[in-house]
Formats: sequence, C-alpha cells, structure tokens
Amino acid sequence: MPHRTLLLPALLAAIVGFAVFCPVPAQAETVYVVANINVSDSSLTQTEIQNIYLGKKDKWNDNQKINFTALAGGPCHETFLKQHVGRSDFQFQNYWKKQIFTGQGQPPKSFASDAELIDYVSKTSGAIGYTCAPPDTEKIKTVTVK
Repeated sequence: MPHRTLLLPALLAAIVGFAVFCPVPAQAETVYVVANINVSDSSLTQTEIQNIYLGKKDKWNDNQKINFTALAGGPCHETFLKQHVGRSDFQFQNYWKKQIFTGQGQPPKSFASDAELIDYVSKTSGAIGYTCAPPDTEKIKTVTVK
C-alpha cells in the first residue's frame, strides 16, 4: 500500500513535466506580403517572392527598383522564410553572407518590428516586405501570393 500513495504524485509529476518540456508546436502565423502603394504588381508567384528575397529579381515589372525588407528575426520572420523563400533563418543568413563576400548582392534591409518595417515600406518607393500584423491598407498594399 505505501507504493500506491507514491504512484499518483509521481504520475502527476511525469505528466506535468512532459507538458512543460515537450510543448506542442505553435500554429503557423499568417504572413502578409506587403508593398509600397506605388508598386505596380498586386500579385506575385511564390517563385517571384523567392527570387526577390534571394536577390535574383531586382526590378518590378514596370522597371522600378525593388527595395526588399525583412524582419530581424522572430516567429514571423521564420514563418515567412519557410513558406515563401524555402529556407531556414540560418540558411538565409548564410546565403547572404556568401553573396556579400563574393560581391554578388546586398541582403534586405532589416527591422526589429512590424511597425518599423511597415513605416519604411509605406515611405519607400518600390519597397516590399512582410508582416504578421494585419496591414493598414491605407498606408501600404497587400500583395496576393499566387
């Protein structure tokens, strides 16, 4: 009988420990691709977004220069890279280190917050970025991903 009285607390401790140290993965955040209101393109393919963020596409269809931006890190940044660029943050950083070292490009301008990124995109001609906060469509436009 003494073992039975210890069994319930041990079982509860094991369940609580499992729940704390093995959390369920969070659901993916909704990522909005946004652009300056003057950008002529209102929709982009997955490949076009990937090419923009890998520095392979540098002009919009109207020949305007693309000014691409990114968040400096965090769940929204990681979700965007996974969904739209097909790379992890580590892979993305290494890709841009190589591009810089070989003189083949410059990484996106990065921002610490959604608000800073949106403010820059709203004021910069040809700018594109992403946010997990629903965008204010009076300041910027949401780009449809095909």
